[in-house]
Amino acid sequence: MTAATPAGATPGTVDAVADVVRGYLAQEMKVEPATIADDEVLKNIPGVDSVHLLRVVSRLERHWDVEFDDEQIFASVTLTDLVTLVTSYVRAKD
Repeated sequence: MTAATPAGATPGTVDAVADVVRGYLAQEMKVEPATIADDEVLKNIPGVDSVHLLRVVSRLERHWDVEFDDEQIFASVTLTDLVTLVTSYVRAKD
């Protein structure tokens, strides 16, 4: 199961990246994507731990064929922080 770019969304846009990131987090944590708010503190998502987050990061790296800087990833506190970081990598790649 993968998080695809939603119909009508342009790949690489903040909204498209947010949907994919939220989707992977929801799949990993077995929650509905709508329950993860933009300002959600990642470590406060029920059941999350560093192993879960690393799995999500690995999936994101494979999804966009990029490699994130570990320090930047771990500096991401909220979903918005992570989406902003991922979007910058995706745009830099294109």
